[in-house]
Amino acid sequence: MILDCLDMRLMLGLYLDGELLADERELVEQHCHACALCRRRARRGVALQAVLRTRLRSASAPPGLRQRLALALDRADRDRRARALLRWVAPGLGLSPRADTRP
Repeated sequence: MILDCLDMRLMLGLYLDGELLADERELVEQHCHACALCRRRARRGVALQAVLRTRLRSASAPPGLRQRLALALDRADRDRRARALLRWVAPGLGLSPRADTRP
């Protein structure tokens, strides 16, 4: 597989965050080696990350934020799983799978 510049733009953030698999990282690096524009974009991304890490190092979240976020994510995950289950079993029960009770 060969990346074009559009693919590269879509993958650059993941690359910079270290979230790509080894073969995907290799594709990004090969493209950057061959494409001056994408190489500049990648360098700017690295520089931006360095600035953000430096400036945000001293930032701290308000007390309880981590716990509130974890609870909200758990609730969203439970809701998503419940809706998926409803879509799966509703037709067998003669119900509409769109029975969403949210306002």
